[in-house]
Amino acid sequence: MRKLLSVFFAFAILLSVAFISNAISENNPFSAQAQTRTGKVTVKKKKNGIASRTYRGGKYVYHKAKRGTIYASKKTYQGGKYAAKKTVQGTKYAARKTVKGTKYTAHKTKRGTKAFVSRTKKIVQ
Repeated sequence: MRKLLSVFFAFAILLSVAFISNAISENNPFSAQAQTRTGKVTVKKKKNGIASRTYRGGKYVYHKAKRGTIYASKKTYQGGKYAAKKTVQGTKYAARKTVKGTKYTAHKTKRGTKAFVSRTKKIVQ
């Protein structure tokens, strides 16, 4: 039974080669080469609607102009809970925090941080 099935499939493959060669030939108007375009291909850029441009699928809006509050002006909400370019300064989750000398700052400039670092080094040693 297996030999009979294998002979049948081999015969079907041999017949399909003839159809494939016919589709590839240049003379046939339905061939793959006849359907290719020789001119300049242009792509029209899709313009999103106002809802998808401003909301972006998350909780926070893209360009909210309310500055200094929880909804920052350039919150880009890219798949996570907290935005990468949050410009609310001095809040807990801002990426570019300018609250000086706090636990979450990116650029600490308050005096006394060096002393804190040296104290921790002394404790560790």
